[in-house]
Amino acid sequence: MPRPRKLRKDLPPRLYCEDGIYFFRPKSGKRITFGSDERVARAEYWKLVGRHTDKRALGPIMDAWLEEHAADIRPRTFDDYKACVANLKAAFGHMHPDDVETADLYDYDRVRHVRRTRRELAVLGAVYRYAIKIRATRQNPCRDLERAPRRKKRTRCPEEFEVDAFAAHCLEKYGDQMTGLYLRLKVLVGLRLGDMLALNSFMVKESSLDVPNSKTGKVQQFLFVDRNSESTGLKELIDDILDHRPSHRTAALFRKRNGDAYSVQGFKANWQRRMRSYEAAGGLRFWEHDVEGLGWNAGARGDGKRRSAESARALRSQTDDELHGPADEGEGDAVEETDLKPQPARNAAGEGIFRKPENIPEQKEAKRC
Repeated sequence: MPRPRKLRKDLPPRLYCEDGIYFFRPKSGKRITFGSDERVARAEYWKLVGRHTDKRALGPIMDAWLEEHAADIRPRTFDDYKACVANLKAAFGHMHPDDVETADLYDYDRVRHVRRTRRELAVLGAVYRYAIKIRATRQNPCRDLERAPRRKKRTRCPEEFEVDAFAAHCLEKYGDQMTGLYLRLKVLVGLRLGDMLALNSFMVKESSLDVPNSKTGKVQQFLFVDRNSESTGLKELIDDILDHRPSHRTAALFRKRNGDAYSVQGFKANWQRRMRSYEAAGGLRFWEHDVEGLGWNAGARGDGKRRSAESARALRSQTDDELHGPADEGEGDAVEETDLKPQPARNAAGEGIFRKPENIPEQKEAKRC
Protein backbone atom coordinates (compact mmCIF):
# COMPACT_ATOMS: atom_id res chain seq x y z
CA MET A 1 0.00 0.00 0.00
CA PRO A 2 1.22 3.55 -0.69
CA ARG A 3 2.35 5.59 2.26
CA PRO A 4 -0.11 8.25 3.50
CA ARG A 5 0.70 11.87 2.90
CA LYS A 6 2.32 13.91 5.65
CA LEU A 7 2.01 17.27 3.87
CA ARG A 8 -0.56 18.90 1.55
CA LYS A 9 -3.29 16.36 2.20
CA ASP A 10 -5.68 18.62 0.31
CA LEU A 11 -4.09 17.70 -3.05
CA PRO A 12 -5.59 14.93 -5.20
CA PRO A 13 -3.75 11.60 -5.62
CA ARG A 14 -0.29 11.76 -7.20
CA LEU A 15 -0.24 15.55 -7.29
CA TYR A 16 2.55 16.91 -5.12
CA CYS A 17 4.15 20.24 -4.26
CA GLU A 18 7.84 20.66 -3.49
CA ASP A 19 9.54 24.05 -3.09
CA GLY A 20 6.42 25.73 -4.45
CA ILE A 21 6.38 23.69 -7.68
CA TYR A 22 3.44 21.37 -8.43
CA PHE A 23 4.02 18.15 -10.31
CA PHE A 24 2.27 14.88 -11.14
CA ARG A 25 4.04 11.60 -10.43
CA PRO A 26 2.62 8.75 -12.58
CA LYS A 27 2.97 5.09 -11.69
CA SER A 28 5.73 4.76 -14.27
CA GLY A 29 7.89 7.29 -16.07
CA LYS A 30 9.15 10.75 -15.22
CA ARG A 31 7.15 13.25 -13.25
CA ILE A 32 5.19 15.97 -15.08
CA THR A 33 5.73 19.53 -13.83
CA PHE A 34 2.80 21.95 -13.79
CA GLY A 35 4.45 25.11 -12.44
CA SER A 36 3.97 27.23 -9.30
CA ASP A 37 0.31 28.24 -9.76
CA GLU A 38 -1.94 25.87 -7.82
CA ARG A 39 -5.05 26.69 -9.87
CA VAL A 40 -3.28 25.93 -13.14
CA ALA A 41 -1.71 22.79 -11.66
CA ARG A 42 -5.07 21.43 -10.52
CA ALA A 43 -6.69 22.20 -13.88
CA GLU A 44 -3.87 20.48 -15.79
CA TYR A 45 -3.99 17.54 -13.40
CA TRP A 46 -7.66 16.84 -14.10
CA LYS A 47 -7.12 17.23 -17.83
CA LEU A 48 -4.41 14.58 -17.56
CA VAL A 49 -6.07 11.99 -15.34
CA GLY A 50 -9.71 12.63 -16.25
CA ARG A 51 -12.56 13.23 -13.84
CA HIS A 52 -13.20 9.78 -12.40
CA THR A 53 -15.19 10.84 -9.36
CA ASP A 54 -16.02 8.57 -6.47
CA LYS A 55 -19.80 8.81 -6.38
CA ARG A 56 -20.11 7.21 -2.97
CA ALA A 57 -19.24 10.34 -0.95
CA LEU A 58 -19.68 14.10 -1.22
CA GLY A 59 -16.03 14.89 -0.42
CA PRO A 60 -14.57 13.79 -3.78
CA ILE A 61 -17.49 15.42 -5.60
CA MET A 62 -16.69 18.72 -3.88
CA ASP A 63 -13.06 18.39 -4.96
CA ALA A 64 -14.06 17.68 -8.55
CA TRP A 65 -16.44 20.66 -8.57
CA LEU A 66 -13.69 22.90 -7.24
CA GLU A 67 -11.23 21.68 -9.86
CA GLU A 68 -13.69 22.33 -12.67
CA HIS A 69 -13.95 25.98 -11.64
CA ALA A 70 -10.26 26.45 -10.82
CA ALA A 71 -9.16 27.78 -14.20
CA ASP A 72 -12.21 30.02 -14.78
CA ILE A 73 -12.32 32.13 -11.61
CA ARG A 74 -10.02 34.64 -9.98
CA PRO A 75 -7.51 33.52 -7.34
CA ARG A 76 -9.33 35.30 -4.53
CA THR A 77 -12.65 33.69 -5.44
CA PHE A 78 -10.93 30.31 -5.71
CA ASP A 79 -9.50 30.70 -2.21
CA ASP A 80 -12.94 31.65 -0.91
CA TYR A 81 -14.53 28.57 -2.49
CA LYS A 82 -11.71 26.43 -1.17
CA ALA A 83 -12.35 27.62 2.40
CA CYS A 84 -16.08 26.93 2.03
CA VAL A 85 -15.43 23.43 0.68
CA ALA A 86 -13.09 22.67 3.59
CA ASN A 87 -15.84 23.48 6.12
CA LEU A 88 -18.46 21.58 4.13
CA LYS A 89 -16.25 18.49 3.82
CA ALA A 90 -15.78 18.39 7.58
CA ALA A 91 -19.56 18.13 8.00
CA PHE A 92 -20.80 16.30 4.89
CA GLY A 93 -17.71 14.97 3.10
CA HIS A 94 -18.21 11.40 4.34
CA MET A 95 -21.92 11.26 3.45
CA HIS A 96 -23.54 9.98 0.27
CA PRO A 97 -25.29 12.78 -1.67
CA ASP A 98 -28.67 11.06 -1.29
CA ASP A 99 -28.28 10.88 2.50
CA VAL A 100 -28.15 14.63 3.07
CA GLU A 101 -31.55 16.12 3.89
CA THR A 102 -32.68 19.72 4.13
CA ALA A 103 -33.06 19.32 7.90
CA ASP A 104 -29.33 18.52 8.08
CA LEU A 105 -28.58 21.84 6.41
CA TYR A 106 -30.73 23.71 8.94
CA ASP A 107 -28.80 21.94 11.71
CA TYR A 108 -25.52 22.97 10.07
CA ASP A 109 -26.72 26.58 9.90
CA ARG A 110 -27.86 26.55 13.52
CA VAL A 111 -24.68 24.94 14.93
CA ARG A 112 -22.23 27.19 13.05
CA HIS A 113 -24.32 30.31 13.58
CA VAL A 114 -22.14 32.63 11.52
CA ARG A 115 -22.97 34.84 8.54
CA ARG A 116 -20.68 32.84 6.32
CA THR A 117 -22.84 29.72 6.72
CA ARG A 118 -25.29 30.87 4.08
CA ARG A 119 -22.42 31.44 1.70
CA GLU A 120 -21.19 27.90 2.35
CA LEU A 121 -24.66 26.46 1.77
CA ALA A 122 -24.83 28.34 -1.53
CA VAL A 123 -21.57 26.63 -2.51
CA LEU A 124 -23.06 23.29 -1.45
CA GLY A 125 -26.02 23.96 -3.74
CA ALA A 126 -23.61 24.49 -6.64
CA VAL A 127 -21.85 21.23 -5.71
CA TYR A 128 -25.18 19.39 -5.85
CA ARG A 129 -25.96 20.84 -9.25
CA TYR A 130 -22.62 19.50 -10.41
CA ALA A 131 -23.39 16.13 -8.78
CA ILE A 132 -26.68 15.96 -10.72
CA LYS A 133 -24.77 16.81 -13.88
CA ILE A 134 -22.39 13.84 -13.43
CA ARG A 135 -25.30 11.56 -12.36
CA ALA A 136 -24.05 11.13 -8.81
CA THR A 137 -27.48 12.02 -7.40
CA ARG A 138 -30.94 13.14 -8.45
CA GLN A 139 -31.84 15.47 -5.60
CA ASN A 140 -30.62 18.82 -4.30
CA PRO A 141 -31.59 19.44 -0.66
CA CYS A 142 -30.49 23.07 -0.92
CA ARG A 143 -33.48 23.93 -3.11
CA ASP A 144 -35.90 23.66 -0.17
CA LEU A 145 -33.91 25.97 2.11
CA GLU A 146 -35.71 29.14 3.10
CA ARG A 147 -33.95 32.29 2.05
CA ALA A 148 -32.20 34.16 4.83
CA PRO A 149 -34.03 37.36 5.77
CA ARG A 150 -32.47 40.29 3.99
CA ARG A 151 -31.26 43.13 6.10
CA LYS A 152 -33.04 46.38 5.59
CA LYS A 153 -30.81 48.68 3.60
CA ARG A 154 -29.83 51.96 5.16
CA THR A 155 -31.28 54.74 3.05
CA ARG A 156 -30.65 57.73 5.32
CA CYS A 157 -28.59 60.45 3.72
CA PRO A 158 -27.23 63.05 6.18
CA GLU A 159 -27.78 66.73 5.59
CA GLU A 160 -24.82 69.02 5.05
CA PHE A 161 -25.35 70.71 8.41
CA GLU A 162 -25.05 67.30 10.11
CA VAL A 163 -21.72 66.65 8.41
CA ASP A 164 -20.52 70.11 9.43
CA ALA A 165 -21.70 69.56 13.00
CA PHE A 166 -19.85 66.23 13.26
CA ALA A 167 -16.67 67.81 11.88
CA ALA A 168 -16.97 70.65 14.40
CA HIS A 169 -17.46 68.14 17.22
CA CYS A 170 -14.30 66.24 16.23
CA LEU A 171 -12.33 69.48 16.16
CA GLU A 172 -13.67 70.72 19.51
CA LYS A 173 -13.34 67.50 21.51
CA TYR A 174 -10.40 65.72 19.87
CA GLY A 175 -8.56 68.56 18.16
CA ASP A 176 -9.05 66.55 14.96
CA GLN A 177 -9.21 68.77 11.92
CA MET A 178 -8.48 66.00 9.40
CA THR A 179 -11.90 64.38 9.84
CA GLY A 180 -13.57 67.58 8.71
CA LEU A 181 -11.24 67.89 5.74
CA TYR A 182 -11.86 64.23 4.89
CA LEU A 183 -15.62 64.78 4.89
CA ARG A 184 -15.37 67.93 2.76
CA LEU A 185 -13.31 66.07 0.18
CA LYS A 186 -15.64 63.06 0.21
CA VAL A 187 -18.64 65.31 -0.40
CA LEU A 188 -16.86 66.78 -3.43
CA VAL A 189 -15.60 63.57 -5.05
CA GLY A 190 -17.91 60.86 -3.60
CA LEU A 191 -15.25 58.11 -3.55
CA ARG A 192 -15.43 54.87 -1.58
CA LEU A 193 -13.62 54.58 1.73
CA GLY A 194 -10.80 52.46 0.31
CA ASP A 195 -10.26 54.88 -2.58
CA MET A 196 -10.31 57.86 -0.21
CA LEU A 197 -7.64 56.36 2.04
CA ALA A 198 -5.56 55.43 -1.02
CA LEU A 199 -5.32 59.05 -2.15
CA ASN A 200 -1.74 60.29 -2.21
CA SER A 201 0.22 63.30 -3.34
CA PHE A 202 1.26 61.56 -6.58
CA MET A 203 -2.38 61.66 -7.76
CA VAL A 204 -2.44 65.46 -7.51
CA LYS A 205 -1.63 66.69 -11.01
CA GLU A 206 -1.28 70.22 -12.36
CA SER A 207 -4.93 70.65 -13.33
CA SER A 208 -6.77 67.71 -11.75
CA LEU A 209 -6.86 64.98 -9.17
CA ASP A 210 -6.46 61.65 -11.03
CA VAL A 211 -7.80 58.70 -9.03
CA PRO A 212 -7.68 55.08 -10.30
CA ASN A 213 -10.87 53.20 -9.47
CA SER A 214 -10.12 50.29 -7.14
CA LYS A 215 -12.64 48.03 -8.91
CA THR A 216 -12.22 48.86 -12.58
CA GLY A 217 -8.73 50.37 -12.62
CA LYS A 218 -9.95 53.26 -14.79
CA VAL A 219 -8.73 56.72 -13.89
CA GLN A 220 -11.28 59.32 -12.78
CA GLN A 221 -10.38 62.99 -13.24
CA PHE A 222 -11.55 65.63 -10.79
CA LEU A 223 -10.85 69.06 -12.27
CA PHE A 224 -9.41 72.03 -10.39
CA VAL A 225 -10.74 74.62 -12.86
CA ASP A 226 -14.00 74.52 -14.80
CA ARG A 227 -14.45 75.54 -18.43
CA ASN A 228 -15.17 79.13 -17.34
CA SER A 229 -11.66 79.25 -15.81
CA GLU A 230 -13.12 79.45 -12.30
CA SER A 231 -11.83 77.37 -9.41
CA THR A 232 -13.92 74.39 -8.33
CA GLY A 233 -12.56 74.58 -4.77
CA LEU A 234 -10.91 71.19 -5.00
CA LYS A 235 -7.33 72.45 -5.33
CA GLU A 236 -7.68 74.72 -2.29
CA LEU A 237 -9.12 71.84 -0.24
CA ILE A 238 -6.26 69.51 -1.18
CA ASP A 239 -3.75 72.23 -0.22
CA ASP A 240 -5.41 72.47 3.21
CA ILE A 241 -5.13 68.70 3.63
CA LEU A 242 -1.45 68.74 2.69
CA ASP A 243 -0.81 71.57 5.16
CA HIS A 244 -2.56 69.90 8.11
CA ARG A 245 -1.49 66.28 7.69
CA PRO A 246 1.14 64.88 10.11
CA SER A 247 4.84 64.37 9.38
CA HIS A 248 5.70 63.27 5.85
CA ARG A 249 6.39 59.60 6.48
CA THR A 250 4.16 58.48 3.61
CA ALA A 251 2.64 60.11 0.52
CA ALA A 252 -0.94 59.43 1.69
CA LEU A 253 -3.21 62.45 2.07
CA PHE A 254 -4.85 61.09 5.24
CA ARG A 255 -2.52 59.86 7.95
CA LYS A 256 -2.50 58.94 11.60
CA ARG A 257 -0.77 61.12 14.17
CA ASN A 258 2.45 59.12 13.83
CA GLY A 259 2.53 59.85 10.08
CA ASP A 260 1.55 56.35 8.90
CA ALA A 261 -1.28 55.86 6.42
CA TYR A 262 -4.67 54.78 7.74
CA SER A 263 -5.88 51.24 7.20
CA VAL A 264 -9.57 50.72 6.45
CA GLN A 265 -10.16 48.95 9.76
CA GLY A 266 -8.21 51.58 11.69
CA PHE A 267 -10.19 54.41 10.11
CA LYS A 268 -13.50 52.66 10.87
CA ALA A 269 -12.52 52.16 14.53
CA ASN A 270 -11.55 55.83 14.78
CA TRP A 271 -14.82 56.85 13.12
CA GLN A 272 -16.91 54.80 15.55
CA ARG A 273 -15.23 56.34 18.61
CA ARG A 274 -15.95 59.84 17.37
CA MET A 275 -19.47 58.99 16.27
CA ARG A 276 -20.36 57.53 19.69
CA SER A 277 -19.15 60.74 21.29
CA TYR A 278 -21.15 62.75 18.75
CA GLU A 279 -24.29 60.74 19.57
CA ALA A 280 -23.76 61.29 23.30
CA ALA A 281 -23.63 65.02 22.61
CA GLY A 282 -27.06 64.85 20.94
CA GLY A 283 -26.13 64.22 17.31
CA LEU A 284 -27.81 61.70 15.01
CA ARG A 285 -25.59 58.84 13.85
CA PHE A 286 -24.66 58.42 10.22
CA TRP A 287 -22.10 56.21 8.51
CA GLU A 288 -19.04 57.12 6.52
CA HIS A 289 -20.41 55.70 3.27
CA ASP A 290 -23.68 57.64 3.78
CA VAL A 291 -21.75 60.80 2.96
CA GLU A 292 -21.41 59.50 -0.62
CA GLY A 293 -25.03 60.56 -1.04
CA LEU A 294 -23.92 64.19 -1.01
CA GLY A 295 -21.40 63.62 -3.83
CA TRP A 296 -21.76 62.79 -7.51
CA ASN A 297 -22.57 59.11 -6.83
CA ALA A 298 -26.11 59.94 -5.66
CA GLY A 299 -26.76 62.37 -8.49
CA ALA A 300 -27.40 65.19 -6.03
CA ARG A 301 -25.73 67.93 -4.02
CA GLY A 302 -26.87 69.21 -0.69
CA ASP A 303 -30.35 67.77 -0.30
CA GLY A 304 -29.40 64.08 -0.62
CA LYS A 305 -32.27 63.44 -3.05
CA ARG A 306 -31.89 61.80 -6.42
CA ARG A 307 -32.74 64.11 -9.26
CA SER A 308 -34.94 63.30 -12.21
CA ALA A 309 -33.45 62.28 -15.54
CA GLU A 310 -34.29 65.70 -17.04
CA SER A 311 -32.61 67.55 -14.16
CA ALA A 312 -29.55 65.29 -14.32
CA ARG A 313 -29.22 65.88 -18.07
CA ALA A 314 -29.38 69.64 -17.54
CA LEU A 315 -26.70 69.52 -14.86
CA ARG A 316 -24.52 67.28 -17.05
CA SER A 317 -24.70 69.55 -20.09
CA GLN A 318 -21.50 71.42 -19.17
CA THR A 319 -19.43 68.23 -18.98
CA ASP A 320 -21.03 66.72 -22.09
CA ASP A 321 -20.32 69.84 -24.18
CA GLU A 322 -16.75 69.92 -22.94
CA LEU A 323 -16.08 66.29 -23.87
CA HIS A 324 -18.16 65.82 -27.03
CA GLY A 325 -19.11 69.29 -28.19
CA PRO A 326 -22.67 70.71 -28.19
CA ALA A 327 -25.36 68.27 -29.25
CA ASP A 328 -27.25 68.80 -32.49
CA GLU A 329 -30.84 69.95 -32.31
CA GLY A 330 -33.16 67.03 -31.68
CA GLU A 331 -30.30 64.70 -30.78
CA GLY A 332 -31.07 64.74 -27.06
CA ASP A 333 -34.36 62.90 -27.50
CA ALA A 334 -32.64 60.10 -29.42
CA VAL A 335 -30.21 59.35 -26.59
CA GLU A 336 -32.52 60.26 -23.74
CA GLU A 337 -32.66 56.81 -22.18
CA THR A 338 -29.51 55.13 -23.52
CA ASP A 339 -26.65 57.64 -23.34
CA LEU A 340 -26.77 58.85 -19.75
CA LYS A 341 -23.61 59.86 -17.87
CA PRO A 342 -23.25 60.59 -14.15
CA GLN A 343 -23.91 64.11 -13.00
CA PRO A 344 -20.70 65.87 -11.93
CA ALA A 345 -20.19 66.84 -8.31
CA ARG A 346 -21.01 70.48 -7.68
CA ASN A 347 -19.07 72.92 -5.59
CA ALA A 348 -20.61 75.83 -3.69
CA ALA A 349 -20.85 77.87 -6.88
CA GLY A 350 -22.66 75.06 -8.69
CA GLU A 351 -19.81 74.27 -11.10
CA GLY A 352 -19.00 70.71 -12.11
CA ILE A 353 -15.64 69.19 -11.17
CA PHE A 354 -16.00 65.58 -12.27
CA ARG A 355 -15.15 64.23 -15.70
CA LYS A 356 -15.88 60.66 -16.74
CA PRO A 357 -15.77 59.76 -20.46
CA GLU A 358 -17.49 56.37 -20.26
CA ASN A 359 -21.25 56.04 -20.75
CA ILE A 360 -23.19 54.59 -17.86
CA PRO A 361 -26.77 53.26 -18.07
CA GLU A 362 -29.44 55.23 -16.27
CA GLN A 363 -30.02 52.60 -13.60
CA LYS A 364 -26.41 53.00 -12.45
CA GLU A 365 -26.50 56.77 -12.45
CA ALA A 366 -27.75 57.19 -8.89
CA LYS A 367 -26.14 55.14 -6.14
CA ARG A 368 -28.10 54.68 -2.94
CA CYS A 369 -26.95 56.79 -0.07
